[in-house]
Amino acid sequence: MNEAKRISPLVWIEQEKIKNEKGIPIRVDRDSNHFFLEDIYEDGSKQIAIKKPSQVGVSVTAILTEIHAAKYWGINQIHTLPTAHDVQVFVPDKVSQMIRMNPSIREGVPQKEVDAVSQKQFGKSFLYFKGTVSKRETFMLSSDRNTYDEVDRSNVQEIANYSSRLEGASSLGLERWISTPTMPGFGIDRVWNISDQKHWRFKCRKCKTEQHMEWPQNIDMEKARYICSHCGEPLKDEVRKGEWRAKYPHREISGYWITQMIAPWITPENIIKTYKECEEGVNELTLEYFYNHKIGMPYISTESQIPASLFYRGISNAEHTEVNSIMGVDVQLRELYVVIGDETGVYGLFVLKDDERYIETEGREGSSKWDRLQEIVNAYDVRYGVIDGGFMPTDVVKFARKNQGKIYVNWYQEDPKKMLIVRFGEDVPFTEKRKDVDEDIKVLSDRNRIIDKLLESLKKGKIKFYFNQNDQRLQELIEHSSRVYARVAPDRFGIDKREWVSTGKDDFLHALVYYTIALIKKEKTEKGIDN
Repeated sequence: MNEAKRISPLVWIEQEKIKNEKGIPIRVDRDSNHFFLEDIYEDGSKQIAIKKPSQVGVSVTAILTEIHAAKYWGINQIHTLPTAHDVQVFVPDKVSQMIRMNPSIREGVPQKEVDAVSQKQFGKSFLYFKGTVSKRETFMLSSDRNTYDEVDRSNVQEIANYSSRLEGASSLGLERWISTPTMPGFGIDRVWNISDQKHWRFKCRKCKTEQHMEWPQNIDMEKARYICSHCGEPLKDEVRKGEWRAKYPHREISGYWITQMIAPWITPENIIKTYKECEEGVNELTLEYFYNHKIGMPYISTESQIPASLFYRGISNAEHTEVNSIMGVDVQLRELYVVIGDETGVYGLFVLKDDERYIETEGREGSSKWDRLQEIVNAYDVRYGVIDGGFMPTDVVKFARKNQGKIYVNWYQEDPKKMLIVRFGEDVPFTEKRKDVDEDIKVLSDRNRIIDKLLESLKKGKIKFYFNQNDQRLQELIEHSSRVYARVAPDRFGIDKREWVSTGKDDFLHALVYYTIALIKKEKTEKGIDN
């Protein structure tokens, strides 16, 4: 039994009669409310992704499997949460309280061992709890297993940094992603999409159709009951008799999608009531809340994205000149994404690359992407241009200095005073100035607010697009724009704020943002209009 307890978290929970933070004994057998968590407790996969709604017991599952692994496997683990403030709330309320409720957890652990909010020690093993805002959090830690909790509210780059803590030669390299989803293709939904995609599958007792709970196919809104999505027969105990079934069983990541519709204590009446309240906006509830927190699915409202209709609506066949141009350029390793236009709209979209001769001769012959950009500047008579300075800054600054008075270099950086969206060299206090960049070519812009400003301009029809609707580059711009969404996430002070995040390649959108900044520079210089 001791060996079984060492191997199996569930045997340990049963033998030691482990309780949750409220003192309620943990049960995940078929007769319990949390029957769907049994396989998750025992899943020994190297990588696990759990896409879930609120309040279905997954946090308790994560904590107990971490404590079990620390006690019986002797491994170090990191459990991340969005912010340090979240850690200060989560650990005392959940972890420490669970340890207090279960004296057996501390058995064999000397009192002098570490028992702080940010870390727990079990013998030689450490369980660290860290936020994902401060980069200092990742320093000097090594881990065998990381659990990234509430991924969608976390700092994505810092999660990647924590992942590097698993690269030691002796590390087990285990990872778990857990979160309520927000946007399609982002955070937990992105990881789950590349997993084996397990659904809780069951058969209707009448028509024998195998299915999983979906909204609204499996619910009778009028009679407030769950039904078979195929024949409409009311469901009784079919769901409890189901099992996890992988859609892509050969994929390496073990992925689970949980919905409150399989949780026995969440009634159909509750699901329907919440849906109607969200649909009507009661207490400021939204459909995003319903799909994310009740169904466990991503959802995007029109206010959280840049719809293709804004670009199509802006298509124009009006006469226009292609001189005195404005330019925005996003920089990547192998190409430059270029937007050219004037005060009325955009008439040029280009992707510039080094030509084959330049590549073959290692830069001795042919044209580089920067040579081609110079040709664009000359051909379109560019008077104001802004280029991304965050990537390959040496080449960008060199190009800007070559085109002094025309080309400016942008870095995304908020105004500490929260006043200006875009700050040019003359607007930036001396203490903030970058020593390696001349004041007259430097631009600092608030990434989130400048995208908001661009979206506002598109909605008001201020930017025209002088292209055929089926133009390849216009379609590429629209596609890149569709991969950026607004979400609400905590800043380093734990205060929720709206921010734009990307779910894929979005270079043309940023080039359009830089075009917008160049337009602001033109208005500021020639008309005295500030942003």
